Amino acid sequence: MLPILEEILVKRYPTIFRDVGGAPSQTCMAFGLCCGSGWYMLLDGMCAAIMLLPEHETFKAEQVKEKFGGLRFYGSGGTEEIYKLVDAAESASYRTCEYCGVTKGVTVSGRHWVRSLCNVCRPLYDGEAWDK
Repeated sequence: MLPILEEILVKRYPTIFRDVGGAPSQTCMAFGLCCGSGWYMLLDGMCAAIMLLPEHETFKAEQVKEKFGGLRFYGSGGTEEIYKLVDAAESASYRTCEYCGVTKGVTVSGRHWVRSLCNVCRPLYDGEAWDK
């Protein structure tokens, strides 16, 4: 994720992202949000909804990354309601381009990867010409 977008999320939701920049021996959030900028709006919407819940202060992000073409948001201290919001964002990530945020993203695979990319971003990602 672009550093400026990560910084916005951390400042907007300091309780959720309280471990960003911490010691690598203590938290995976030391590495920041390890996903593309196209998922910024998914993360922002999810966190905004979480902040409306009374138990939001106990929830924190443990790791945020891309894996097998989808968003993975690992957290702790959440409730069933919070984890439903996380699940919804993770599900939506498969239909959203990880790099540009277009909601007609398609999970496609290349030589050694699986990503949620739109037709425009795929050739930029893997250096191949898109043949369809």
